Amino acid sequence: MVQFLIWAPVVLLPLSNLLSAINSAVSFDFSQTALWVFGAVAEELFYRFFLLKKLLLDRSGMKPPNAVLLVSLLFAVMHLFNLRAGTDLFPVLVQAFCAFCFSVWAGAVVWKKQSMTVPLLAHVLLNLTAFEGGCVLIPIMACILVLIDGLFLLGTT
Repeated sequence: MVQFLIWAPVVLLPLSNLLSAINSAVSFDFSQTALWVFGAVAEELFYRFFLLKKLLLDRSGMKPPNAVLLVSLLFAVMHLFNLRAGTDLFPVLVQAFCAFCFSVWAGAVVWKKQSMTVPLLAHVLLNLTAFEGGCVLIPIMACILVLIDGLFLLGTT
């Protein structure tokens, strides 16, 4: 069961992006693909490999679930800087919320499995299927499921 919970978001999040784009006037720019892949890798290396690992291995006394939640909050706040690019408030808030949900799950997987492979793959696929426009309800519901999945993983021993 736990194995399913670890892999489910790898499929669920990109699929929710694709479903939200159906019958919508969305734009996809293939010239941005390398940037999206690089961005996903850079974010995972910094937030999960460096920051989360530092908090988990540090002798500060922070419990792993708290470290995951702190890193997730920072990850979400970082996405709010997209407002500086001129993006409207609502899409940026949705992105920050989904980033938080994803980060809780990714942090739980890194903590439980001591591996970044699954979160890195999920993040790359998520970025590759991100579209401008489309229905936001489907990705929001998927992010809520991913958050529940991550919280469940954090609570299991």
